[in-house]
Amino acid sequence: MDVARFVGESAYDFGKLLDLAIQYIVSQSNKPLWLSIRFGFALAGFSVVYGAAIVIRYLHADIALTGWRALVTTSCAHALEMAALLLDLQPGDEVIVPSFTFVSTVRGTSF
Repeated sequence: MDVARFVGESAYDFGKLLDLAIQYIVSQSNKPLWLSIRFGFALAGFSVVYGAAIVIRYLHADIALTGWRALVTTSCAHALEMAALLLDLQPGDEVIVPSFTFVSTVRGTSF
């Protein structure tokens, strides 16, 4: 889909627009804020490129990313239950918990 501009070409490319936005954001600030914003943009850009490379590598070459895996849970109680499942706890296994704690700490290991 080719969309033409009716009023002409812009004199500002993406870099100039980004600099203009940053200047507006930090107009009342000093250099450390400038550096942190530029570092944040660079880190975010690197993260997007690296994430895209991982997805492309997984989809096209069937090569999974090696290393740590993460499991997202909705609460700490669910995380404790998941840990008990992953550790393959059996009845009779000893689990040490603090004497003063929440009920969910013990409940996660008592199923």
